[in-house]
Amino acid sequence: MERQLQMEKRRQEKEYLQKMLRENESNKQNANNQRQAEIKADVQAQYEYGQMLDKQEADRLREFRAREARAQNFMNTLASDVISKQQNRVRNE
Repeated sequence: MERQLQMEKRRQEKEYLQKMLRENESNKQNANNQRQAEIKADVQAQYEYGQMLDKQEADRLREFRAREARAQNFMNTLASDVISKQQNRVRNE
């Protein structure tokens, strides 16, 4: 009788151990899946951040070129005015 109780106890312990091992394996798999999802989300966030930086750089460059064009137009206008005034002076003299 006592031997049967010991055998039953061992069987239960073995069963419990196997259950724990299955649970641990399941937990490891869940943790791994979660890590993979986080890595994927991080990669996506980095990609979007890179896209945002590229857009900011393009906007900055476009604004800089527009400023240069406005400055060049202003300089051309001033030069044209100076040349016109000089030509008028020459004609008047």
